[in-house]
Formats: sequence, structure tokens, C-alpha cells
Amino acid sequence: MISDKNDLQQSGIGGGPDDEKSISEETIKGLEGQQVAIESIPVSEKATDNIFWIGSDSNRILVILDKNPDNNLISEGASAVENGDTIQLTGNLKILPPVKELEENWDVPKNVIYQISNETVYLEVRNIGLNGNSQEL
Repeated sequence: MISDKNDLQQSGIGGGPDDEKSISEETIKGLEGQQVAIESIPVSEKATDNIFWIGSDSNRILVILDKNPDNNLISEGASAVENGDTIQLTGNLKILPPVKELEENWDVPKNVIYQISNETVYLEVRNIGLNGNSQEL
């Protein structure tokens, strides 16, 4: 389990916004589904209320909040998150689908798809906390 920002860095999945990803397909498949629980990590860049990056500018990972349609807490938990905030979260690593699938099946603006298209994996978050207030998503 990845449990802090040092584990995140050592996993090899983080990177800067312009970094070329050189992770092998085998490594990526091995990471899929891995549980992540981080108690204190900064939000480095917010794309939407449900999509943002955590970590430092040179070592960050994409976060996408779980889109359970029966869950009303998503907007409450994410809309308060801003760049520079320190958060806690739990979730699972997932492989980001190809751009075509993002365009056809995800409710994501085209400019955000362009922003996230260089990512290989993302963290699908089920629980997020801001300033000690945890929200189950």
C-alpha cells in the first residue's frame, strides 16, 4: 500500500506536468488497483472540482474523485479543494483510458482531457479530507 508522499515518489508513478512517462506496461498493470492512503499531501494543480493533481510540481499524480451517481458528497468534498491545500485521501490506482474513450465516455471538458492525456495512471479517490474534515465519496 502507498501510504505517504515518499512511497508515492518511490513508486515511480509521479512526475511533472511535462515529463515523458517511461513506466513499463508491466509496472503499470502491477499498480492497477493498488490501495493508496495518504494523510498529508498538497494539491498542486486543480483542473476541475473532481480532477486535480497532488504532490509537488516535479512529482505529482492525477486524482479523479469517484463518480458514484448516488453520492451527493462529491461536490461538497472537492469544490472546497484549492491549489496549495493540504489534504488527506484514500483510493485506488487505475489506468487512465485512451483519449478517445475519455472524449466519448467521460463527462470531462476537452481542455481537461488535453491536460490529463499525458498521464498513465490516476488515483480514484473514495475519501478526501481537508483541514481535518473527511468526506466519504
